[in-house]
Amino acid sequence: MPICSERKLAFVHIPKTAGSSITRLLGMTTRDHFFEVNYTAYTVDGVTYAPQHLTPALLADLVPDWDQYTTFCFTRHPYAKAVSEYYFLRKDIGHKRTRIFRKVRVFIEPLFRRWIRRQLALKDMDHKLPQADYVAGCEHVFKYEELHDRWPEIAAVMGVSAEAKLPRVVVGRQNSERIASRLSPKTKALLQELYPDDFEALGYAR
Repeated sequence: MPICSERKLAFVHIPKTAGSSITRLLGMTTRDHFFEVNYTAYTVDGVTYAPQHLTPALLADLVPDWDQYTTFCFTRHPYAKAVSEYYFLRKDIGHKRTRIFRKVRVFIEPLFRRWIRRQLALKDMDHKLPQADYVAGCEHVFKYEELHDRWPEIAAVMGVSAEAKLPRVVVGRQNSERIASRLSPKTKALLQELYPDDFEALGYAR
């Protein structure tokens, strides 16, 4: 996760929760801040991580004075997060013989379910882990959905002005929240089974 040793501030970056914008605003975009565009920089128990997506438990082993850091994170509704990951990871449509995968352009729910079962369920990289793994040990937990409504409080935790503008760094063409709101009970049940701790424990309705 991006950290600042001078400010003793650590952003517990759960993937697909506006993390790139927060990281840019805080100026935590170098290796010194545990940030690197390398999704296989760390491998722990068969799971690969980019430095900015390390969990608090893992970073505690790497930063000697970890207990002195202020930590904060953002969670996102599991349905919307899964849809966002689907578009980002681009592993749903592939030719059976060539195994060449194409970028997702049209959301087709049966293909989304297939991707969940074949790819997301592997939990072999940071983007596929339960959000509960990141929340554990995090001091300040905010919801992605409340980012603008609670901005003054969030800005205070980060040590920036409430007047600071959050840069738009990564913006997908799809509306993940709208797609998520239309998912069938069958798809929702699949995600509930895969991420049981990311609903009630984080305050999200099934």
